[in-house]
Amino acid sequence: MRSVAKAVQFRRVVSGRHHALAARTALALAGAQFALIGLVLAIDGYLFRLDGSAFQLLVGLGLIVSGLLVARRKRVGAWTYMLVFVGTVSWSLRNIDVGSTLGQRLVGPALLLVMFAVLMPLLCGWQPRQTVAAFTLLSAATVALSIASLPNGPLAHQTAAVTQFLDAETKGLLQ
Repeated sequence: MRSVAKAVQFRRVVSGRHHALAARTALALAGAQFALIGLVLAIDGYLFRLDGSAFQLLVGLGLIVSGLLVARRKRVGAWTYMLVFVGTVSWSLRNIDVGSTLGQRLVGPALLLVMFAVLMPLLCGWQPRQTVAAFTLLSAATVALSIASLPNGPLAHQTAAVTQFLDAETKGLLQ
């Protein structure tokens, strides 16, 4: 009977090791992907300052930091991306009349947000239900903050100041 109990316990230990190795590998690959996307955005924001915005450079740097933290299995990497996402939604709503449509601006960041939601159980040890609740709450807070940042909202003056800094008029300051 003891041999059966030892075999079952050994399977649990080996299974736990395989799960931990798979989780580390998935987080490392996802972190590398986020950092690579951030690098492309940062290079685009830096090299093409005439056509783009300094906002691309800042978002790219935020994604690089977030990706590196996720690859190192740090929870703060997910929260760093949430800050980048909130900034992207606010900036997109503020500049809705300039350039591409809102949907085109938010498809990529929303897909990355879904990827982070999938990674949260591995990153934080959360149950899937906790992950869904946290990201629903944070997404609702992002939408509320973004609506408050609209031109007629209570945060209009603050977001206008940030937008003016990041937009085309201030590109000369960052050169």
